[in-house]
Order: sequence, then C-alpha cells, then structure tokens
Amino acid sequence: MTIIAGESLQSSVRGDGRERILDEARTRFLSKGYAETSMQEIADAVGMTKPALYYHFKDKQDLLLAVMEREMTVALTVFQESLTADKNLGKRLERGAVWTFSSIQGDFGRLMADMHRVLPAECILDFKRTHPMPVDMVRQILDEAKSNGEVGCDIDTDILARLYVGMLFGQLAIRHSEAAREIDPARLGNIVARVFMEGICRPTADCPH
Repeated sequence: MTIIAGESLQSSVRGDGRERILDEARTRFLSKGYAETSMQEIADAVGMTKPALYYHFKDKQDLLLAVMEREMTVALTVFQESLTADKNLGKRLERGAVWTFSSIQGDFGRLMADMHRVLPAECILDFKRTHPMPVDMVRQILDEAKSNGEVGCDIDTDILARLYVGMLFGQLAIRHSEAAREIDPARLGNIVARVFMEGICRPTADCPH
C-alpha cells in the first residue's frame, strides 16, 4: 500500500519572522532534542536578538506548542486525505491506520512525544480542546458510511469512531518497545482495519478454517 501525501510534515513555506523561528526550532528540537535546545541558539540561527525572539513566544514551552500546532494542522490534513482517498470504508480506515503508524515513527511522533514529556498535563489538554481531533474526522467518515448503508443504522458512530481511534493509539502506546519498532505499519494498519470491520472470527482466504 502506498501512503499518500506528506511524508514530511514540515511547512513548505519559509517566511520571515515567526515562520523562520518555527522552522529553526523544529529542526533543532528534532536534531538535538527539546531539552538540549536553548532559546539563545534559536535566536542566533534566525539572526535576531533573544528579546526579539521572546516578542514572538513567551518561553520555550510556548514555542514548542506553536511548532506542534503547525505540525498538527498539516498532520490532520493528511490524515483526512488518507481517510477520503478510497470509496470503500474498509480501505479508508486502513489507509488512515497505515498513515498514523507510519507518521508516529517519524518526526511528528518524536515531537509529539516531547510535547507529552515536557508540558504540563493541563497545557496538553487545552491544546487538544482547541484543535480538531482524529476522532472527529473518523466520525464524519462513519456518518457518511452509515448514510449509504456500509454501517448499520443502529450503530452509534461516535462510539465507533472512538473505538477505531482507541485501537490506533492503543498500539502507539507501546511504540517505545522493541516490538513496536519492528512493526510494519502497512501490516498493522491492515490488521486494525480488518478486525474493526470484520471482527476476529471470520475466515480469510489465507486461513479458511
């Protein structure tokens, strides 16, 4: 399976001021880590004074949130594209799962892990409240599938969407283990989508009994 669009979540637009700061911060957070990157280093990289940097961002945590906000905007756009790239619901969900497992192994996953590691829980909750979440996009796809008969009319799509996203993030919870690093995103995405759509008892062509 080919993963559509956006292997890199970095903005393609490199402008002045704030965007240049975000670009440089992103690069250094990924190459050195959040803790090892100083605001002075970022200010030097973009050719401005440290007070000028603080004009744009009140502190390093605020800068990390801004980097993540830009990453999240692009990530959710690509996630939605993956969910709408096929007419078949099962294929849509599989593509969404494959993209999620692939992206979390890359830059987006590393930045997200840093955010959860260094920011207060209340700050992360506020961030999530003010940004669209994957479950909202999945619910829209399931509502559409429900209207055309792919999902039973008695199914609560809100619960179903949370179940699907829970399956994805349940797997991502073990991403730091040896087993998670060896996971093939395409294979895991296929399994999640198939189990979600068909359950675990239906025979397959490879295992008819």
